[in-house]
Amino acid sequence: MIDQYDTAIANLDEEIGRLIDKLKAMGIYENTMIVLTSDHGEFFGEHYLVEHSKDVYQEVIWVPLIIKNPGQREGRRDDTVVSSSDIPRIVLSEFPKKMVAPYLAEFPNAPGNHPVITENYFTRARDLFHPVWGHRFDRVRTVIYDWPYKFIHSSDGNSELYHIEYDGKESTNLITKQPDVAKKMVETLELFMKSRPRFEERASQPPLTEKELKALRSLGYIGN
Repeated sequence: MIDQYDTAIANLDEEIGRLIDKLKAMGIYENTMIVLTSDHGEFFGEHYLVEHSKDVYQEVIWVPLIIKNPGQREGRRDDTVVSSSDIPRIVLSEFPKKMVAPYLAEFPNAPGNHPVITENYFTRARDLFHPVWGHRFDRVRTVIYDWPYKFIHSSDGNSELYHIEYDGKESTNLITKQPDVAKKMVETLELFMKSRPRFEERASQPPLTEKELKALRSLGYIGN
């Protein structure tokens, strides 16, 4: 599986190179903004897990974010912790303010102006209802960061706290050793959750078509 994954990365890397070469050949590379990111990573045995959509450890949520701005000639690294929800605002920031003003309210999240949250609601049906290990996934997991700390709230009561800089593999749970840090992060998380619109208050979505349901079933995201 690791070899297949590495091969997929190599293939993607090659295709991105072809895209950049084409943009340069067309004479538009310098004026083009390129954003490279990913929806998730993968488990390859870490924490006794494989694939993704099963938990919230770093292997699946620590994804790349590489941005090339128009006219940019030199690279730099920014260690600000950001969420995928920040990306629209990052892109909009490169356009004239007058042009993007109508859209700013729709995309309020920007790096540093909100708590960084990750959530995992149970998992895919094939794992959640598995007769042997299904009980492990019968929980909701919610992450909040206060760098370098990461707190995982778990609905089954097994919450976790990690110092990501020193313990990137998340092997030492500090929940009992640093309760003050955990308490502060819990309070921030609770305030954030209360500020979000309730599910029933959010804009209603049209029902999924049979074609969409079939596609979701084929990916394992919903049961039969």
